[in-house]
Amino acid sequence: MKRTIVVGDVLAFGHHVTGREPLLRDGIVFGLDTGACHGWNLTAASFPDGTIYSVPARRDHWATVKVEWQEPVLKTRAWLDLPWDKLSAEASRFAHVPWTSSLVAWSEALQALVPALSQAVAQSPTFRGSPERMCRTPPRVLDIAGTLGVPTPPRPF
Repeated sequence: MKRTIVVGDVLAFGHHVTGREPLLRDGIVFGLDTGACHGWNLTAASFPDGTIYSVPARRDHWATVKVEWQEPVLKTRAWLDLPWDKLSAEASRFAHVPWTSSLVAWSEALQALVPALSQAVAQSPTFRGSPERMCRTPPRVLDIAGTLGVPTPPRPF
């Protein structure tokens, strides 16, 4: 919850990181969030004298929490709808989340099937269109593999 405190002619706020040092303007504005959760500083102000107190944070709490928070959220994303290059790029963006390594391994195993599936598609009267275009996303590869009876790796989600 964001809070802004106005005492007389003083405005103090937090929950919006101002940098490693507090934001101070003319003894009136006090931006006190100096990123303690990111491992920077924990800052406080004493009023009415306006004394600023700051101590270094003990550790980067967000680095730990974001992994715990991001994994369930990432598992709900529509990974299967992404073309291979975008899936790879997005998984790389979240490489700090352990689950994405199983997503990358699954994607690579599925992509390894593409050359053989493309060849089978090109020779089959069942399929129409370019084999390369038909194998652009995971669902297409899974569908083609299912139709041809080719086993696929289990999904990590």
